[in-house]
Amino acid sequence: MWMLFEIFTVITILTFSIFIHEMGHAVAVVLQHKKAIAELYFGSSNKANKVKLRLGKITCY
Repeated sequence: MWMLFEIFTVITILTFSIFIHEMGHAVAVVLQHKKAIAELYFGSSNKANKVKLRLGKITCY
């Protein structure tokens, strides 16, 4: 049981780390270019049937 908890914890930490890393790229693009719009895709780049989270000029799918 303990090993499953460790695996879950590692996967969760890696997922959030990658999300924060990619958000850093998006924020840099938006700050450097006034008219830029950044889109982050998790999984495939197909917008159909995806949850859309909009944070100002940054959209996450």
